[in-house]
Amino acid sequence: MADAAAPSRFFFLYRQAEGVIGASEWARSAWKPVVIALAVILPWAVFRPSLADAELDARSQMAAFGYYAAYSIGLMISVIVTLFALVAEYCVSAKRFRDFGWSPSWAGLAPIAIALAVATHWIAAREPDVGAGWLALTMDALAAMIVMWTAAILMRNASKTQ
Repeated sequence: MADAAAPSRFFFLYRQAEGVIGASEWARSAWKPVVIALAVILPWAVFRPSLADAELDARSQMAAFGYYAAYSIGLMISVIVTLFALVAEYCVSAKRFRDFGWSPSWAGLAPIAIALAVATHWIAAREPDVGAGWLALTMDALAAMIVMWTAAILMRNASKTQ
């Protein structure tokens, strides 16, 4: 019976924003999309193509093109998986905000802040001369504050629906 309920519970928690959940269920459910997103995003900080201004012979060029192709495909897949994880995090948090009687739109604040922080790091790596490094650090701090605020609010046991 538990096996039959698992897919519907997964759909309820991560694929739809309607409904309400308590603080303990939010704590058990919210970390899973975060771990998935981090596992997909962090390798791209390590593996970055850096073949600028290199003199390449024909075999080296083919290897570089193959590397760039594999990098691009992997990056596209990671972006799609990360977007699904951000949507899942929104759905879990929206239920918790609704339980307080707040608008579920507040649940989108943390995923959007995280996505903007990741985007500024992407820009900072490609445009170092425009001060994007400071912008990336500022966005990291802002995203961290928003995530901490969201977690603090959603971990409260207060509820309007109970």
